[in-house]
Amino acid sequence: MDVRLAHHSPSSPPLVSKNDPSTTSSQPDGSSPPSPLPPSHTSESLQNGTYSSINNINGNDINNGTSIDDEPDSSKEKLNNHVPEKPLESDLPNDSFQQTQSQEEKPREPHPQEEEHAQKQEQEQEQTTTQKQEEEQKKKEEKEKEEEEEEEELYIAPKRKHFDEGPHEPKWFTRKKHYFVFSNAGKPIYSRYGDEEHQVSFMGVLQAILSHAEASNDSLRLLIAGTVRFAFLKRGPLYLVSVSRDYESLPHLLEQLDLLHRQIVFLLQAKFICQLFQQRSTYDLRNLLGGAENLLDPLARRQRHELSLALSAVQTLRLKKSVRSTVLAVLQEVHIPDQVYLILLAKQQLVVYTKPSKSPLHASDFNLLANYVHATGPSTRAVETWTPLCLPHYDEGATCHTYVAYLAGEVSLVAVNASFERFEEISAARRFIRERLAESGALNAIIRASNRSWRPKNVGETIHFAYKMMEHQPPQLSAPAFDGPYIAPKEAKRVIRMYRMLDEAVRNGSGSGEGLGGSSGGMHKMETIMGEREVAVVWAAKTYRLYVLFPFCTSKSLTV
Repeated sequence: MDVRLAHHSPSSPPLVSKNDPSTTSSQPDGSSPPSPLPPSHTSESLQNGTYSSINNINGNDINNGTSIDDEPDSSKEKLNNHVPEKPLESDLPNDSFQQTQSQEEKPREPHPQEEEHAQKQEQEQEQTTTQKQEEEQKKKEEKEKEEEEEEEELYIAPKRKHFDEGPHEPKWFTRKKHYFVFSNAGKPIYSRYGDEEHQVSFMGVLQAILSHAEASNDSLRLLIAGTVRFAFLKRGPLYLVSVSRDYESLPHLLEQLDLLHRQIVFLLQAKFICQLFQQRSTYDLRNLLGGAENLLDPLARRQRHELSLALSAVQTLRLKKSVRSTVLAVLQEVHIPDQVYLILLAKQQLVVYTKPSKSPLHASDFNLLANYVHATGPSTRAVETWTPLCLPHYDEGATCHTYVAYLAGEVSLVAVNASFERFEEISAARRFIRERLAESGALNAIIRASNRSWRPKNVGETIHFAYKMMEHQPPQLSAPAFDGPYIAPKEAKRVIRMYRMLDEAVRNGSGSGEGLGGSSGGMHKMETIMGEREVAVVWAAKTYRLYVLFPFCTSKSLTV
Protein backbone atom coordinates (compact mmCIF):
# COMPACT_ATOMS: atom_id res chain seq x y z
CA MET A 1 0.00 0.00 0.00
CA ASP A 2 1.47 3.37 -1.03
CA VAL A 3 0.89 5.84 1.77
CA ARG A 4 1.61 9.56 1.70
CA LEU A 5 1.37 11.49 4.93
CA ALA A 6 0.11 15.03 5.02
CA HIS A 7 1.49 17.21 7.79
CA HIS A 8 -1.30 18.85 9.72
CA SER A 9 -0.63 22.48 10.56
CA PRO A 10 -2.83 25.40 11.56
CA SER A 11 -2.26 27.06 8.21
CA SER A 12 -3.32 24.03 6.17
CA PRO A 13 -6.89 22.90 5.59
CA PRO A 14 -8.13 19.90 7.54
CA LEU A 15 -7.60 16.47 6.13
CA VAL A 16 -10.70 14.87 4.72
CA SER A 17 -11.74 11.57 3.28
CA LYS A 18 -10.70 10.43 -0.15
CA ASN A 19 -14.33 10.63 -1.26
CA ASP A 20 -14.12 14.48 -1.12
CA PRO A 21 -12.93 15.64 -4.55
CA SER A 22 -11.95 19.09 -3.22
CA THR A 23 -9.26 17.70 -0.94
CA THR A 24 -5.81 19.34 -1.22
CA SER A 25 -2.43 18.03 0.01
CA SER A 26 0.37 19.91 1.69
CA GLN A 27 4.04 19.35 0.84
CA PRO A 28 5.62 16.35 2.61
CA ASP A 29 8.35 18.37 4.33
CA GLY A 30 5.91 20.96 5.69
CA SER A 31 8.30 23.78 4.89
CA SER A 32 6.14 25.60 2.39
CA PRO A 33 2.47 26.68 2.50
CA PRO A 34 -0.14 24.19 1.26
CA SER A 35 -0.94 24.20 -2.39
CA PRO A 36 -3.87 22.72 -4.29
CA LEU A 37 -3.55 19.40 -6.00
CA PRO A 38 -2.13 19.57 -9.48
CA PRO A 39 -4.54 18.99 -12.32
CA SER A 40 -3.10 15.60 -12.96
CA HIS A 41 -4.41 14.43 -9.58
CA THR A 42 -8.04 13.84 -10.52
CA SER A 43 -10.84 12.23 -8.62
CA GLU A 44 -10.11 9.07 -10.50
CA SER A 45 -6.70 8.84 -8.93
CA LEU A 46 -8.22 9.44 -5.55
CA GLN A 47 -10.74 6.71 -6.16
CA ASN A 48 -7.93 4.31 -7.10
CA GLY A 49 -6.36 4.83 -3.64
CA THR A 50 -3.45 7.03 -4.58
CA TYR A 51 -3.99 9.06 -1.39
CA SER A 52 -5.22 7.52 1.83
CA SER A 53 -7.10 9.57 4.35
CA ILE A 54 -5.89 9.67 7.90
CA ASN A 55 -8.14 11.16 10.52
CA ASN A 56 -6.02 10.32 13.53
CA ILE A 57 -3.24 12.69 14.59
CA ASN A 58 -1.30 9.74 16.05
CA GLY A 59 -1.12 8.06 12.67
CA ASN A 60 -3.52 5.13 13.21
CA ASP A 61 -4.77 3.48 10.05
CA ILE A 62 -8.53 3.14 10.13
CA ASN A 63 -8.59 0.21 7.74
CA ASN A 64 -6.43 -2.18 9.75
CA GLY A 65 -6.16 -0.46 13.13
CA THR A 66 -2.39 -0.67 13.26
CA SER A 67 0.32 1.96 13.76
CA ILE A 68 2.65 3.04 11.00
CA ASP A 69 5.64 2.21 13.27
CA ASP A 70 4.46 -1.38 13.30
CA GLU A 71 4.57 -1.78 9.52
CA PRO A 72 7.03 -4.22 7.91
CA ASP A 73 10.49 -3.01 6.89
CA SER A 74 9.57 -3.09 3.22
CA SER A 75 6.73 -0.67 3.81
CA LYS A 76 9.04 1.65 5.75
CA GLU A 77 11.59 1.64 3.00
CA LYS A 78 8.92 2.38 0.44
CA LEU A 79 7.63 5.15 2.64
CA ASN A 80 11.06 6.67 3.16
CA ASN A 81 12.23 6.33 -0.41
CA HIS A 82 9.10 7.70 -2.01
CA VAL A 83 9.47 11.21 -3.44
CA PRO A 84 6.29 13.08 -4.38
CA GLU A 85 6.02 14.69 -7.74
CA LYS A 86 7.08 18.33 -7.86
CA PRO A 87 4.09 20.62 -8.20
CA LEU A 88 3.80 22.83 -11.25
CA GLU A 89 4.77 26.45 -10.97
CA SER A 90 1.23 27.49 -11.79
CA ASP A 91 -0.13 25.50 -8.88
CA LEU A 92 2.12 27.25 -6.30
CA PRO A 93 1.38 30.59 -4.71
CA ASN A 94 3.42 33.50 -5.95
CA ASP A 95 5.33 33.98 -2.72
CA SER A 96 6.08 30.25 -2.51
CA PHE A 97 7.30 30.17 -6.10
CA GLN A 98 9.57 33.16 -5.59
CA GLN A 99 10.99 31.65 -2.40
CA THR A 100 11.68 28.32 -4.14
CA GLN A 101 13.31 30.04 -7.10
CA SER A 102 15.49 32.17 -4.89
CA GLN A 103 16.58 29.09 -2.94
CA GLU A 104 17.54 27.29 -6.17
CA GLU A 105 19.45 30.26 -7.56
CA LYS A 106 21.31 31.08 -4.34
CA PRO A 107 24.62 29.07 -4.14
CA ARG A 108 25.37 27.14 -0.97
CA GLU A 109 28.03 28.78 1.17
CA PRO A 110 30.70 26.31 2.46
CA HIS A 111 30.95 25.78 6.18
CA PRO A 112 34.14 27.11 7.87
CA GLN A 113 34.99 23.63 9.20
CA GLU A 114 34.68 22.20 5.69
CA GLU A 115 37.06 24.82 4.34
CA GLU A 116 39.53 24.08 7.12
CA HIS A 117 39.26 20.33 6.47
CA ALA A 118 39.84 20.81 2.74
CA GLN A 119 42.88 23.00 3.36
CA LYS A 120 44.24 20.43 5.78
CA GLN A 121 43.83 17.66 3.20
CA GLU A 122 45.64 19.72 0.59
CA GLN A 123 48.52 20.38 3.00
CA GLU A 124 48.77 16.67 3.87
CA GLN A 125 48.82 15.76 0.19
CA GLU A 126 51.56 18.30 -0.45
CA GLN A 127 53.59 16.99 2.51
CA THR A 128 53.17 13.38 1.35
CA THR A 129 54.27 14.30 -2.15
CA THR A 130 57.28 16.19 -0.79
CA GLN A 131 58.28 13.29 1.47
CA LYS A 132 58.04 10.82 -1.40
CA GLN A 133 60.20 13.05 -3.57
CA GLU A 134 62.77 13.42 -0.77
CA GLU A 135 62.86 9.64 -0.17
CA GLU A 136 63.29 8.96 -3.87
CA GLN A 137 66.08 11.52 -4.05
CA LYS A 138 67.74 10.04 -0.96
CA LYS A 139 67.59 6.51 -2.39
CA LYS A 140 69.01 7.79 -5.65
CA GLU A 141 71.91 9.49 -3.85
CA GLU A 142 72.63 6.37 -1.76
CA LYS A 143 72.63 4.22 -4.86
CA GLU A 144 75.01 6.61 -6.62
CA LYS A 145 77.26 6.63 -3.54
CA GLU A 146 77.35 2.81 -3.44
CA GLU A 147 78.20 2.69 -7.12
CA GLU A 148 81.02 5.20 -6.58
CA GLU A 149 82.37 3.17 -3.67
CA GLU A 150 82.30 0.01 -5.76
CA GLU A 151 84.08 1.75 -8.60
CA GLU A 152 86.71 3.39 -6.42
CA GLU A 153 86.86 0.39 -3.99
CA LEU A 154 86.92 2.59 -0.93
CA TYR A 155 87.86 0.99 2.38
CA ILE A 156 87.37 2.38 5.90
CA ALA A 157 89.72 0.68 8.32
CA PRO A 158 88.39 -0.05 11.82
CA LYS A 159 89.82 1.84 14.76
CA ARG A 160 92.42 -0.30 16.53
CA LYS A 161 95.49 -0.01 18.69
CA HIS A 162 98.39 2.01 17.24
CA PHE A 163 96.07 3.02 14.38
CA ASP A 164 97.41 6.59 14.18
CA GLU A 165 101.04 5.59 13.74
CA GLY A 166 102.87 5.76 10.43
CA PRO A 167 106.10 6.75 8.68
CA HIS A 168 105.41 10.35 9.70
CA GLU A 169 105.73 9.35 13.38
CA PRO A 170 109.21 8.81 14.93
CA LYS A 171 107.73 6.18 17.24
CA TRP A 172 106.79 4.04 14.24
CA PHE A 173 110.48 3.55 13.36
CA THR A 174 111.37 2.44 16.89
CA ARG A 175 109.08 -0.63 16.82
CA LYS A 176 110.95 -3.91 17.23
CA LYS A 177 108.87 -5.82 14.72
CA HIS A 178 106.82 -4.81 11.67
CA TYR A 179 104.71 -6.92 9.33
CA PHE A 180 103.50 -5.72 5.93
CA VAL A 181 101.22 -7.46 3.46
CA PHE A 182 100.45 -5.99 0.03
CA SER A 183 99.54 -7.18 -3.46
CA ASN A 184 101.87 -7.44 -6.45
CA ALA A 185 100.27 -4.20 -7.69
CA GLY A 186 101.32 -2.37 -4.53
CA LYS A 187 97.84 -2.29 -2.92
CA PRO A 188 98.19 -2.32 0.91
CA ILE A 189 96.44 -5.19 2.72
CA TYR A 190 97.79 -5.30 6.28
CA SER A 191 100.21 -3.50 8.56
CA ARG A 192 101.05 -4.42 12.14
CA TYR A 193 101.24 -0.78 13.27
CA GLY A 194 99.32 2.16 11.88
CA ASP A 195 96.83 2.70 9.11
CA GLU A 196 97.69 1.07 5.78
CA GLU A 197 96.63 4.21 3.91
CA HIS A 198 99.43 6.16 5.63
CA GLN A 199 101.98 3.58 4.46
CA VAL A 200 101.11 3.36 0.78
CA SER A 201 104.37 5.05 -0.24
CA PHE A 202 106.48 2.81 2.02
CA MET A 203 104.84 -0.36 0.68
CA GLY A 204 105.24 1.00 -2.83
CA VAL A 205 109.01 1.21 -2.30
CA LEU A 206 109.10 -2.39 -1.03
CA GLN A 207 107.06 -3.54 -4.02
CA ALA A 208 109.42 -1.73 -6.40
CA ILE A 209 112.43 -3.49 -4.82
CA LEU A 210 110.78 -6.89 -5.21
CA SER A 211 109.70 -6.15 -8.79
CA HIS A 212 113.27 -5.15 -9.69
CA ALA A 213 114.59 -8.44 -8.27
CA GLU A 214 111.98 -10.44 -10.19
CA ALA A 215 112.81 -8.59 -13.39
CA SER A 216 116.39 -9.85 -12.95
CA ASN A 217 115.12 -13.44 -12.56
CA ASP A 218 116.08 -13.35 -8.90
CA SER A 219 114.21 -13.89 -5.65
CA LEU A 220 114.89 -11.52 -2.77
CA ARG A 221 114.54 -13.15 0.64
CA LEU A 222 116.71 -11.18 3.06
CA LEU A 223 117.96 -7.60 3.21
CA ILE A 224 120.16 -6.43 6.09
CA ALA A 225 120.53 -2.72 6.92
CA GLY A 226 122.64 -2.30 10.05
CA THR A 227 120.75 -3.94 12.90
CA VAL A 228 117.52 -4.22 10.91
CA ARG A 229 116.60 -7.31 8.90
CA PHE A 230 114.06 -7.30 6.06
CA ALA A 231 112.62 -10.73 5.24
CA PHE A 232 110.53 -11.16 2.06
CA LEU A 233 108.06 -13.91 1.21
CA LYS A 234 105.97 -14.24 -1.94
CA ARG A 235 102.77 -16.30 -1.93
CA GLY A 236 100.83 -16.09 -5.19
CA PRO A 237 99.77 -12.48 -5.81
CA LEU A 238 100.65 -11.46 -2.23
CA TYR A 239 103.92 -10.13 -0.81
CA LEU A 240 104.71 -10.43 2.91
CA VAL A 241 107.55 -8.47 4.51
CA SER A 242 108.93 -8.63 8.05
CA VAL A 243 111.15 -5.89 9.49
CA SER A 244 112.88 -7.06 12.67
CA ARG A 245 115.36 -5.61 15.15
CA ASP A 246 115.47 -8.76 17.32
CA TYR A 247 118.35 -10.52 15.52
CA GLU A 248 116.02 -13.32 14.44
CA SER A 249 117.20 -15.86 11.89
CA LEU A 250 115.86 -15.92 8.35
CA PRO A 251 114.06 -19.29 8.73
CA HIS A 252 112.31 -18.00 11.82
CA LEU A 253 111.19 -14.81 10.05
CA LEU A 254 110.00 -16.73 7.00
CA GLU A 255 107.98 -19.13 9.15
CA GLN A 256 106.31 -16.17 10.86
CA LEU A 257 105.39 -14.67 7.49
CA ASP A 258 104.13 -18.01 6.25
CA LEU A 259 101.85 -18.33 9.29
CA LEU A 260 100.47 -14.83 8.64
CA HIS A 261 99.72 -15.84 5.06
CA ARG A 262 97.99 -18.98 6.29
CA GLN A 263 95.82 -16.83 8.56
CA ILE A 264 94.68 -14.86 5.48
CA VAL A 265 94.02 -18.10 3.59
CA PHE A 266 92.18 -19.29 6.71
CA LEU A 267 89.57 -16.61 5.93
CA LEU A 268 89.78 -16.72 2.11
CA GLN A 269 90.81 -19.73 0.07
CA ALA A 270 94.19 -19.45 -1.67
CA LYS A 271 92.60 -20.50 -4.96
CA PHE A 272 89.97 -17.79 -4.62
CA ILE A 273 92.61 -15.12 -3.94
CA CYS A 274 94.59 -16.10 -7.05
CA GLN A 275 91.49 -16.07 -9.26
CA LEU A 276 90.45 -12.70 -7.86
CA PHE A 277 93.75 -11.03 -8.71
CA GLN A 278 93.87 -12.67 -12.12
CA GLN A 279 90.61 -10.94 -12.96
CA ARG A 280 91.49 -7.60 -11.30
CA SER A 281 95.14 -7.09 -10.45
CA THR A 282 94.43 -3.78 -8.64
CA TYR A 283 91.74 -5.18 -6.38
CA ASP A 284 91.81 -4.04 -2.73
CA LEU A 285 91.68 -7.25 -0.70
CA ARG A 286 90.73 -5.35 2.46
CA ASN A 287 87.16 -5.20 1.12
CA LEU A 288 86.95 -8.95 1.82
CA LEU A 289 89.17 -8.95 4.92
CA GLY A 290 87.23 -6.39 6.92
CA GLY A 291 87.93 -7.10 10.59
CA ALA A 292 90.81 -9.51 9.83
CA GLU A 293 93.03 -7.32 12.01
CA ASN A 294 91.31 -8.94 14.99
CA LEU A 295 93.02 -12.20 13.96
CA LEU A 296 96.27 -10.96 12.43
CA ASP A 297 97.23 -8.62 15.29
CA PRO A 298 96.98 -11.28 18.06
CA LEU A 299 98.80 -13.80 15.86
CA ALA A 300 101.67 -11.37 15.22
CA ARG A 301 101.92 -10.69 18.95
CA ARG A 302 101.73 -14.36 19.95
CA GLN A 303 104.55 -15.33 17.58
CA ARG A 304 106.93 -13.29 19.69
CA HIS A 305 105.60 -14.24 23.13
CA GLU A 306 104.46 -17.87 22.92
CA LEU A 307 106.85 -20.78 22.90
CA SER A 308 104.51 -23.15 21.04
CA LEU A 309 104.43 -20.92 17.95
CA ALA A 310 108.20 -20.39 18.06
CA LEU A 311 108.82 -24.16 18.11
CA SER A 312 106.01 -25.08 15.64
CA ALA A 313 104.20 -27.20 18.19
CA VAL A 314 100.90 -27.36 20.07
CA GLN A 315 100.71 -26.34 23.71
CA THR A 316 98.91 -29.06 25.68
CA LEU A 317 97.05 -28.67 28.96
CA ARG A 318 98.78 -30.35 31.90
CA LEU A 319 96.17 -32.87 33.04
CA LYS A 320 96.00 -36.22 34.82
CA LYS A 321 96.14 -39.19 32.48
CA SER A 322 92.89 -40.65 33.85
CA VAL A 323 90.99 -37.42 33.22
CA ARG A 324 92.36 -37.08 29.70
CA SER A 325 91.40 -40.70 28.95
CA THR A 326 87.85 -40.04 30.16
CA VAL A 327 87.52 -36.98 27.96
CA LEU A 328 88.90 -38.84 24.93
CA ALA A 329 86.43 -41.70 25.46
CA VAL A 330 83.50 -39.26 25.51
CA LEU A 331 84.61 -37.58 22.26
CA GLN A 332 85.09 -40.95 20.57
CA GLU A 333 81.43 -41.80 21.29
CA VAL A 334 80.36 -38.96 18.98
CA HIS A 335 79.89 -39.94 15.34
CA ILE A 336 78.94 -37.15 12.94
CA PRO A 337 78.95 -37.58 9.15
CA ASP A 338 81.58 -35.60 7.20
CA GLN A 339 83.46 -34.86 10.41
CA VAL A 340 87.08 -33.68 9.95
CA TYR A 341 88.25 -32.82 13.49
CA LEU A 342 86.66 -32.65 16.94
CA ILE A 343 88.82 -30.62 19.33
CA LEU A 344 88.50 -29.67 23.00
CA LEU A 345 90.37 -26.52 24.03
CA ALA A 346 91.10 -24.79 27.32
CA LYS A 347 92.60 -21.30 27.00
CA GLN A 348 94.21 -22.07 23.59
CA GLN A 349 95.71 -25.27 25.04
CA LEU A 350 94.87 -28.65 23.60
CA VAL A 351 93.01 -31.08 25.88
CA VAL A 352 92.21 -33.86 23.38
CA TYR A 353 91.11 -34.19 19.77
CA THR A 354 89.73 -36.89 17.50
CA LYS A 355 90.24 -37.21 13.75
CA PRO A 356 87.72 -39.41 11.95
CA SER A 357 89.42 -38.31 8.74
CA LYS A 358 92.70 -39.83 7.60
CA SER A 359 94.54 -36.49 7.67
CA PRO A 360 96.22 -35.73 11.02
CA LEU A 361 95.86 -32.28 12.52
CA HIS A 362 98.81 -30.05 11.61
CA ALA A 363 100.33 -27.71 14.18
CA SER A 364 99.77 -24.61 12.05
CA ASP A 365 96.10 -25.46 11.46
CA PHE A 366 95.57 -25.99 15.19
CA ASN A 367 97.28 -22.69 16.07
CA LEU A 368 95.10 -20.85 13.52
CA LEU A 369 91.97 -22.39 15.03
CA ALA A 370 93.11 -21.57 18.56
CA ASN A 371 93.88 -18.00 17.53
CA TYR A 372 90.43 -17.70 15.95
CA VAL A 373 88.69 -18.99 19.08
CA HIS A 374 90.73 -16.67 21.30
CA ALA A 375 90.12 -13.58 19.12
CA THR A 376 86.36 -14.11 18.80
CA GLY A 377 85.81 -15.45 22.32
CA PRO A 378 84.57 -12.25 24.07
CA SER A 379 81.77 -11.73 21.52
CA THR A 380 80.76 -15.37 21.00
CA ARG A 381 81.06 -16.88 24.47
CA ALA A 382 77.30 -17.21 24.96
CA VAL A 383 76.40 -18.43 21.44
CA GLU A 384 77.20 -21.21 19.00
CA THR A 385 79.01 -20.09 15.85
CA TRP A 386 79.06 -21.82 12.46
CA THR A 387 81.62 -20.26 10.12
CA PRO A 388 83.05 -21.30 6.73
CA LEU A 389 86.83 -21.37 7.10
CA CYS A 390 89.81 -22.91 5.33
CA LEU A 391 92.51 -25.03 6.97
CA PRO A 392 95.51 -24.37 4.70
CA HIS A 393 97.51 -27.48 5.56
CA TYR A 394 94.47 -29.76 5.38
CA ASP A 395 93.30 -28.33 2.02
CA GLU A 396 94.00 -24.73 1.04
CA GLY A 397 91.48 -24.91 -1.80
CA ALA A 398 88.51 -26.22 0.23
CA THR A 399 86.16 -24.65 2.73
CA CYS A 400 85.43 -26.39 6.02
CA HIS A 401 82.57 -25.30 8.24
CA THR A 402 83.76 -24.68 11.78
CA TYR A 403 81.55 -24.95 14.84
CA VAL A 404 82.67 -23.21 18.07
CA ALA A 405 80.83 -23.27 21.40
CA TYR A 406 81.91 -22.91 25.02
CA LEU A 407 81.07 -25.69 27.46
CA ALA A 408 82.01 -23.87 30.68
CA GLY A 409 84.48 -21.17 31.61
CA GLU A 410 87.37 -21.15 29.12
CA VAL A 411 86.66 -24.69 27.88
CA SER A 412 85.44 -24.71 24.28
CA LEU A 413 84.48 -27.33 21.71
CA VAL A 414 85.64 -26.92 18.09
CA ALA A 415 84.17 -29.14 15.37
CA VAL A 416 85.41 -28.94 11.78
CA ASN A 417 83.03 -30.48 9.26
CA ALA A 418 83.11 -30.76 5.48
CA SER A 419 79.35 -30.22 5.11
CA PHE A 420 77.41 -27.07 5.95
CA GLU A 421 74.29 -29.10 6.84
CA ARG A 422 75.63 -30.65 10.08
CA PHE A 423 75.05 -27.79 12.49
CA GLU A 424 72.09 -29.34 14.30
CA GLU A 425 73.87 -32.67 14.73
CA ILE A 426 77.01 -31.01 16.10
CA SER A 427 74.92 -28.86 18.44
CA ALA A 428 73.23 -31.97 19.81
CA ALA A 429 76.66 -33.62 20.20
CA ARG A 430 77.88 -30.60 22.13
CA ARG A 431 75.05 -31.02 24.68
CA PHE A 432 75.83 -34.72 24.98
CA ILE A 433 79.57 -34.06 25.54
CA ARG A 434 78.88 -31.39 28.14
CA GLU A 435 76.50 -33.62 30.11
CA ARG A 436 78.88 -36.58 30.09
CA LEU A 437 81.91 -34.50 31.12
CA ALA A 438 79.94 -32.80 33.89
CA GLU A 439 78.66 -36.13 35.23
CA SER A 440 82.14 -37.66 35.32
CA GLY A 441 83.71 -34.58 36.93
CA ALA A 442 86.17 -34.20 34.05
CA LEU A 443 84.81 -30.77 33.12
CA ASN A 444 85.58 -29.30 36.55
CA ALA A 445 89.02 -30.92 36.47
CA ILE A 446 89.77 -29.25 33.13
CA ILE A 447 88.64 -25.86 34.44
CA ARG A 448 90.84 -26.16 37.53
CA ALA A 449 93.84 -27.22 35.46
CA SER A 450 93.44 -24.31 33.02
CA ASN A 451 93.41 -21.81 35.90
CA ARG A 452 96.52 -23.27 37.57
CA SER A 453 100.05 -22.19 36.62
CA TRP A 454 102.62 -24.95 36.42
CA ARG A 455 105.94 -24.23 38.11
CA PRO A 456 108.16 -27.30 38.71
CA LYS A 457 110.03 -27.88 41.96
CA ASN A 458 113.39 -29.47 42.80
CA VAL A 459 114.94 -29.11 39.37
CA GLY A 460 118.39 -28.23 40.66
CA GLU A 461 120.23 -25.55 38.70
CA THR A 462 117.63 -25.49 35.96
CA ILE A 463 116.01 -22.11 35.27
CA HIS A 464 113.46 -23.30 32.74
CA PHE A 465 112.79 -26.20 30.38
CA ALA A 466 110.44 -27.27 27.56
CA TYR A 467 109.66 -30.76 26.32
CA LYS A 468 108.55 -31.32 22.71
CA MET A 469 107.09 -34.74 21.83
CA MET A 470 107.88 -35.51 18.21
CA GLU A 471 106.11 -38.86 18.09
CA HIS A 472 102.70 -37.20 18.25
CA GLN A 473 101.02 -35.44 15.37
CA PRO A 474 100.89 -32.54 15.74
CA PRO A 475 104.05 -32.20 17.85
CA GLN A 476 103.00 -31.42 21.42
CA LEU A 477 104.81 -29.09 23.78
CA SER A 478 104.81 -29.10 27.55
CA ALA A 479 106.55 -26.28 29.40
CA PRO A 480 106.10 -24.53 32.78
CA ALA A 481 105.36 -20.82 33.07
CA PHE A 482 108.30 -18.43 33.26
CA ASP A 483 109.28 -17.53 36.79
CA GLY A 484 111.43 -14.97 38.57
CA PRO A 485 112.99 -12.29 36.38
CA TYR A 486 111.86 -14.13 33.26
CA ILE A 487 108.24 -13.15 33.86
CA ALA A 488 109.09 -9.83 32.20
CA PRO A 489 108.10 -9.98 28.50
CA LYS A 490 111.52 -8.79 27.36
CA GLU A 491 113.35 -11.58 29.22
CA ALA A 492 110.82 -14.22 28.17
CA LYS A 493 111.24 -13.23 24.51
CA ARG A 494 114.99 -13.57 24.83
CA VAL A 495 114.67 -17.13 26.18
CA ILE A 496 112.17 -18.06 23.48
CA ARG A 497 114.60 -16.77 20.84
CA MET A 498 117.38 -18.96 22.29
CA TYR A 499 115.14 -22.04 22.18
CA ARG A 500 114.27 -21.21 18.61
CA MET A 501 117.95 -20.99 17.62
CA LEU A 502 118.56 -24.39 19.24
CA ASP A 503 115.71 -25.89 17.25
CA GLU A 504 117.14 -24.54 14.00
CA ALA A 505 120.61 -25.78 14.92
CA VAL A 506 119.25 -29.30 15.40
CA ARG A 507 117.48 -29.25 12.04
CA ASN A 508 120.40 -27.73 10.15
CA GLY A 509 123.20 -29.63 11.87
CA SER A 510 125.03 -26.47 12.99
CA GLY A 511 124.88 -24.14 15.93
CA SER A 512 124.67 -20.92 13.96
CA GLY A 513 120.95 -21.07 13.35
CA GLU A 514 121.32 -19.01 10.17
CA GLY A 515 120.67 -21.78 7.64
CA LEU A 516 117.36 -22.64 6.03
CA GLY A 517 115.09 -25.31 7.48
CA GLY A 518 115.85 -28.94 6.80
CA SER A 519 117.57 -32.01 8.23
CA SER A 520 120.31 -32.60 5.66
CA GLY A 521 122.92 -32.30 8.36
CA GLY A 522 121.41 -35.19 10.30
CA MET A 523 119.93 -35.26 13.80
CA HIS A 524 122.27 -34.02 16.51
CA LYS A 525 121.98 -35.35 19.98
CA MET A 526 122.95 -32.14 21.73
CA GLU A 527 123.40 -28.43 20.91
CA THR A 528 124.47 -25.57 23.18
CA ILE A 529 124.11 -21.79 22.88
CA MET A 530 125.70 -19.23 25.20
CA GLY A 531 123.46 -16.31 26.03
CA GLU A 532 124.00 -13.06 27.90
CA ARG A 533 123.45 -14.58 31.36
CA GLU A 534 122.40 -18.18 30.59
CA VAL A 535 123.36 -21.35 28.78
CA ALA A 536 120.69 -23.02 26.64
CA VAL A 537 120.99 -26.71 25.80
CA VAL A 538 118.85 -29.04 23.69
CA TRP A 539 118.86 -32.84 23.63
CA ALA A 540 117.38 -34.16 20.42
CA ALA A 541 116.21 -37.66 19.61
CA LYS A 542 113.85 -39.16 17.08
CA THR A 543 110.83 -39.00 19.39
CA TYR A 544 111.51 -35.92 21.53
CA ARG A 545 113.45 -32.70 22.06
CA LEU A 546 114.30 -31.35 25.50
CA TYR A 547 115.25 -27.67 25.85
CA VAL A 548 116.85 -26.60 29.16
CA LEU A 549 118.07 -23.21 30.40
CA PHE A 550 120.94 -23.10 32.95
CA PRO A 551 122.77 -20.26 34.68
CA PHE A 552 125.73 -18.89 32.79
CA CYS A 553 128.35 -20.40 35.13
CA THR A 554 127.05 -23.97 34.81
CA SER A 555 129.66 -26.41 33.51
CA LYS A 556 129.01 -28.69 30.57
CA SER A 557 129.51 -31.83 32.66
CA LEU A 558 126.81 -30.66 35.06
CA THR A 559 124.37 -29.97 32.29
CA VAL A 560 124.83 -33.50 30.94
